[in-house]
Amino acid sequence: MQEYVLDEQCYYSSVDLKQKYPKFWNGCRYIKNCVKTRLIPNNKYIVCSVDKNNNYSVAHITYRRGILLIEKEWCIEHIVYNYNYK
Repeated sequence: MQEYVLDEQCYYSSVDLKQKYPKFWNGCRYIKNCVKTRLIPNNKYIVCSVDKNNNYSVAHITYRRGILLIEKEWCIEHIVYNYNYK
């Protein structure tokens, strides 16, 4: 999975996580709904927008084209260890 570094913090894309750990996303119709469903804390994810030059900037969770990035440590602790099967 590709790591994204923003503000000296490592993140994984929810799109990559959904491909690798599909069981975690069961019951989540949309990827961003998983924030509420799986109780991801506010300080453990960000939503980013991408411009034409592939520059990332932080956006609000309601931004339709935003990419959900989840903090690497939280992913390892809550997704990789608990959903490491397909």
